Amino acid sequence: MRLDIRWLVEGRTIDHTTLSEFRRKNVNALKKLFVQVALVAREIGCLPLQTLAFDGTRLRSSNRRRGTRTPEELRQMKRELEEKFTALQSKTAEADCTDEEQLRSGSEHELSGELADV
Repeated sequence: MRLDIRWLVEGRTIDHTTLSEFRRKNVNALKKLFVQVALVAREIGCLPLQTLAFDGTRLRSSNRRRGTRTPEELRQMKRELEEKFTALQSKTAEADCTDEEQLRSGSEHELSGELADV
């Protein structure tokens, strides 16, 4: 692990569970950050891509080369980003619930049929 990251996380080991819990506990803050970063990137022209990815999901964006955006257009973009974040967060929450149900369905010491054959 990079030294600067190790310093930032105070020497703790970070794995997929840590990241997942962080995502679950900080939904509102991540939503605000996601919208802010996307709006700033669009404003300064660093988002020339046709698609924007979040958690493996592709979103369409419109990056006009000419003209400026009105305040209302920017507010609309912000609303769309917030709605998209909410939709993506719902999907990840559903996936988390599905995963938890699958893990709880059997005994801790039993392998599923698929895994037992492997």
